[in-house]
Amino acid sequence: MPRLMVLAAAILMFLLGIAANPVSAHASLERSDPTPNARLGSTPEAFHLWFTEPLEAQFSSVHLVDSSGTRVTAESVVLSADGRQMTLRTGLLPDGVYTIVWRVVSAADGHLTQGSYPITIGVSTISPLGATTQSLTLDSSVPVESAALRWLNLLGLALLAGLPIFALSAPFTPQVERRCWTVTWGGWLLAGVTAFLVLAAQTALISGGLLPDALTSMVFETRYGALWLARLVLWTLYGLALLILWRPGATSRTAQQRIQIALILLAAGVLLTQSLYSHGSGAETNASLFIAADWLHLLAMSTWVGGLVGLAATTALMRGEPLLAGQMVGRFSNLARMAVLLLILSGIPGALLHIGSFEALTTTVYGAALIIKLVLLAPLLGVAAVNLLVTRRRLREGEGVWVGRLRALVGVEVALLLVILAAAGVMTAIAPARQVLAERLAAPPPPDTSIFEMEVAGSVMVHMLVSPGLVGENTFTVELYDDTTGEPIADAMLIRLRLEHAVEPLGESELRPVHAEDGRYTVVGSNLSIPGEWRIRVSIQRPGQFDTVVDFTPLIQSEAPVP
Repeated sequence: MPRLMVLAAAILMFLLGIAANPVSAHASLERSDPTPNARLGSTPEAFHLWFTEPLEAQFSSVHLVDSSGTRVTAESVVLSADGRQMTLRTGLLPDGVYTIVWRVVSAADGHLTQGSYPITIGVSTISPLGATTQSLTLDSSVPVESAALRWLNLLGLALLAGLPIFALSAPFTPQVERRCWTVTWGGWLLAGVTAFLVLAAQTALISGGLLPDALTSMVFETRYGALWLARLVLWTLYGLALLILWRPGATSRTAQQRIQIALILLAAGVLLTQSLYSHGSGAETNASLFIAADWLHLLAMSTWVGGLVGLAATTALMRGEPLLAGQMVGRFSNLARMAVLLLILSGIPGALLHIGSFEALTTTVYGAALIIKLVLLAPLLGVAAVNLLVTRRRLREGEGVWVGRLRALVGVEVALLLVILAAAGVMTAIAPARQVLAERLAAPPPPDTSIFEMEVAGSVMVHMLVSPGLVGENTFTVELYDDTTGEPIADAMLIRLRLEHAVEPLGESELRPVHAEDGRYTVVGSNLSIPGEWRIRVSIQRPGQFDTVVDFTPLIQSEAPVP
C-alpha cells in the first residue's frame, strides 16, 4: 500500500510539472507576413504565419496554391522552436493570385483549425476577394459524435473518482462494501474504454484515419500522447489496486479506507490529465490557475455524480433498513454540499475565461450549453434539498416507505446530472464562446450583392438599387434626378415597377414605390422569386409631364458568392 501511494504521488507530481508550463488553446491565426490581400512586386523570401499558441508539429501544415487550384511545391516548411510560427519557403513564383492554406492542431487541447487567405504577386488581372477563414472549431453546428464521446468520457471520469469518495464515507457493512466495489469496477471499465475511444477519435480527426503510423505519432510524439500515456498508467494502477488490494469482507475498515484514499489519489491524477488537455489550458496568462480550477471542477463534479450513482446503487440494499439509509443520506448530503460549493467556486474562473461577456453567453452554442447547465442546476439543488431536509428526517424516524422514495429522488438527480454532463460534453467539443465571438467580430463583412443600375430618359436620370439583390425579399429603391441640374425630383405622382423574368414564363408582377425623401422612392417585395435575368420596367408619372419609362435588367443570384 505505501508503495502504491508513493507511485501515485510521483505521477501526480509529474503531471503537475506539465501543468507548470501550460500552453494556450485553439490555434487561431494571429498575424502573417505578407498580410492577407497583400499585393507584392515579387516573390517574398518566405511566408510567415504566427498562431495564438504552440502547434503539434506532426499534424500541422501550411502550403500555397495558385489560382487554378494547383499546389505549389514548397522548398521548406519550418516550425519555430516555441511552436507558434510556421514559415513556408518556395521558389520563384510567376505573377498571379495565390492562396496560403493552413491546417494546424493545438498542442493544448487538440482542436483542429484551418483557413486560408489570398495574396497577389506581380501584375494580375484577377483581384483577391478577401481573406477567408474556415475553422472546424468555430462551426455553428455541434459535432454530435464528439460531444457524445466526451460525455461518456466525463461520466467515466466521474465514476472513477466519485465512487471511492462515496465508499470512503458510506456506512461500513458487508453488503454496502461489496456493492461499492462492484460499481467501482464498472466506473473503471468505462473510464478505460472511453480513454481508448477518445484516442482513436482524436487520431482520426487530426490525421484523417486510424493508420498505425498516425496512431503511433499521436501517442509518442505529441503532448496529448504524453498525457494519455500518463492517464493509462494511472488507470492501470487503479485497476490493480481494485483487483489485488480491495477485497470486500477480507480487510478491516481502516485498511479499506487506505485503499480508497489511494484510489482517490490515482483518480485525481487521471482527472489532472484531462484538465491539462482542456480549454482551461488555453489561458495566455495565469494558465496554471485555470488548469487548477478546471481540475477542482472535475473533482467536485465527480464527487457529486459518482456519489449519487453510489447512493442509487446501495439504497437498493436497504429496503427494510430505513435507519441505515438515513445515515447514508446524511453522510452523502454533507459530502454533496461541499462538492456543490466547490463546483460553483471552481466554475467561476472558467466562465470568466471562456465567456467573458453577456453577448458571448447569449449568442453562441457554448454559451447556450452553459445556460442549460445553470438552469438544470436549480431543480437538481431542489431535489437535493428535499433529500436533506425531508427524506433524511423521515428515514431516521424509521419510515420504511421513504427508502423507495429516496431511490426515486436519487434517480431524478442522476438523470439531471447526466443531462448536465451532456451539456459539458458539448462545451468541451466546441470552441469557447469568447473565441467564437472574437473571430465573428473580426471576420470580414459579407460581400455586397446589391445591384445598382442607372438610365437616363429625356431629362430624367433614374437610379435603381435592389438590395440585397438575391432571390427572395428585396428593397427596391428608385432615385430620380434632373439630368441637367442634378437636383432630386420629388414630385412623381406614381411610380410603377413591372417585373418579369427574362426566360421563365412567370408573367408580370407589379410594385409601387412611395416617396421617402429627396427624390428617393422605396418599396419592399419578394417578386424576384427565382434566379436569372429579370426585366424591371419603371414607369414614372409627373404632373404636366409625359410618362418616363426605362428598363433595367438585373441578374439575380440565389445566394451570395463565397469569397
